Amino acid sequence: MHAILATNMLAADTLENFIVAKPTSAFWTAFPINNLIALVTLAAVSLAAYLLLLFRPPSRARVVFGFIAATGANLLMPITMALMVLSKMPIALRVVLAIVPLIAFAFVLRGIVWIACHWRVFDPTRCGACNHQLLREQIDCPECGAARRASPVWGWGAEQSRVAARTALAVLCVMVSLYAVGALGVMKLEWHAKLFVELFDEHEAELATILADATVVERATVAEIAAENAANYGAQGWIREVSGAFAAPPTVDGRTIRFVALTPPDGRAIDGAWLDSLPTKLASFPPTSAEASANWMRTITARLEGKSANFASDIADVRTTIDLRYPSLWAIIAVMCAGPIAAALVAFAWKRFIAHIMRKAQAATQSRV
Repeated sequence: MHAILATNMLAADTLENFIVAKPTSAFWTAFPINNLIALVTLAAVSLAAYLLLLFRPPSRARVVFGFIAATGANLLMPITMALMVLSKMPIALRVVLAIVPLIAFAFVLRGIVWIACHWRVFDPTRCGACNHQLLREQIDCPECGAARRASPVWGWGAEQSRVAARTALAVLCVMVSLYAVGALGVMKLEWHAKLFVELFDEHEAELATILADATVVERATVAEIAAENAANYGAQGWIREVSGAFAAPPTVDGRTIRFVALTPPDGRAIDGAWLDSLPTKLASFPPTSAEASANWMRTITARLEGKSANFASDIADVRTTIDLRYPSLWAIIAVMCAGPIAAALVAFAWKRFIAHIMRKAQAATQSRV
């Protein structure tokens, strides 16, 4: 499947189409969407169950349903945004960007399962580890030796509170990671891309096929791309750099295609001498294919340098398919680190807050004594 982003009519009557390639596999998009629907349904049912149990005594079921409902409510929007962005990316990049939220989501599930199996109403007169009945003066449990937990957070007990905090931090990590993935679709970032260019004459006969690497700045809206008109190349355009270009003539009678380099090897800069040598390098092509390929390279080179250039009149249609591969490395690292960093900062702030509360409580106790 392809989506046409822009159609430009140049002064030389050459029709230029820009196309962004979309994934052809429907499995990747259908599978997560089905799971998203299941998550929404489960969250809605859990919310209804939580509300029904809200005014009843504290129970394990209410806590579990509350966690599931809160998880679904917080992850619905970021999952939707992330799926829209991931559907435009290659499989390898999807896997890399999904590693962190999937690991964090596994911790969410682990926490919910632990709560479903072990949560209970905390009784300060019993040992928080083995539930042994404690006397008023006992500081340590005589059965297991665990320290008495006299000040549980929210009446949950120390272990239950730790599990709840870890689960909440895991939900935060998933949410921030998915929002970071979604941000890749709206930010102006440089992407490495593959170009597949087809050149046609006025009779719709193919002149040449060109493959090239490119650095592309992805735009957020179709209107912004179309408004640029012919200025899609260069430092201020959409396509910033083209390298590793190879051209091939149209096939005839099943003949094997031989690609010829249009750009210098080893990443050397394109100069006038190289462009002048292209007709010789393309001598094995039919004359019309050789001229069209050389003209494409000259035109693109001029545009990348900020000069105004149009395709030759023999080229009536230029169809450029852009296959986005991956953004800048710093963007990938930032997306992968966003969730863990957010969870670490919140955990640090929460510990400082609890320590501050405990210090104030101790100070108040000492002042009364």
